[in-house]
Amino acid sequence: MYLLFLFIVALDQISKKLFVSHFQTFSSELVLVKNTGIAFGFFPHNTSLIIILNVLLLISLFVFRKHFFHNNLSHKLSLAFILAGGTGNLIDRIFLGFVVDFIRVPFIPVFNIADMAINIGLLFLIIGWIKHGKN
Repeated sequence: MYLLFLFIVALDQISKKLFVSHFQTFSSELVLVKNTGIAFGFFPHNTSLIIILNVLLLISLFVFRKHFFHNNLSHKLSLAFILAGGTGNLIDRIFLGFVVDFIRVPFIPVFNIADMAINIGLLFLIIGWIKHGKN
């Protein structure tokens, strides 16, 4: 799962760097958004607080992973995806002061690979709970 984590973080960071450096040549489905808030742009311009909360959340998920995530494939994938997505966006916040979002889909706020990873991780978590029970 560590390799999956590293792959997702690398894919997220590389895609953002490529997009930012070449964004004018991309199609209308892609747009550069500098998100200073959290999901859906809530709480904009609170970068320091968001970084602190993000770090605490990632550490908590890792430390208490045995409480939230059970020893099955769905939950192992879930943890890797959620931690990788959170780490990818945390890297942006620390080094840029905002998260680079660039994928536009109708009726959904602009997002990035890290956001997709977090949502995929939540889906794996739910699948694991359905297949193996919540306790």
